[in-house]
Amino acid sequence: MKYSGHIRLYILPYLWAGFILFATIANVGTLKRLQFTDLFTYDKPIHMFLFSTQAYLWIRARAGMESVKIKTIRWICILVAIYGFLTEVFQSLFTTTRQFDIYDWIADALGCIIVYTGYYFYYRKREIKQQSVRSE
Repeated sequence: MKYSGHIRLYILPYLWAGFILFATIANVGTLKRLQFTDLFTYDKPIHMFLFSTQAYLWIRARAGMESVKIKTIRWICILVAIYGFLTEVFQSLFTTTRQFDIYDWIADALGCIIVYTGYYFYYRKREIKQQSVRSE
C-alpha cells in the first residue's frame, strides 16, 4: 500500500486521539469559553462515546489494510483503553484544574468493551452463517 493510502486510512483515528487528548487535558475555563460545556453535561457517557468511537475508528482503519481478525480487534480495544488510562494520568500531571478519575477510565474502558462485544457478535453471526452455507 502506498504511504499516502496509509495516511488516509489512519487520519481519523489520529485526529480523534488528538481531540480526546485536548478534551481531557484542556482547562475547564477553556472549555467554557468554547461553550463545549453546554454540550457535555453528563461526564461518563461522553467518555464512553469518545473511546468507543476511538476504538471503532482504529478498527475501521485497520480493516482498510487487511481482513481484521477478532484478536486484532481485541488488541485495538485494549490499547485504546490504555490510552484512556494515560489521558487520566496526563490530567493529573499536566493540569492544575483536572485530576485522575478512575471512574472516567472505567467509562473509557466500557466504551471499548461495547465496541469489542459488537464486533465479536458480528463475527460469530458471520461464522455461523458461513458454516450453514458450507453444510448445505
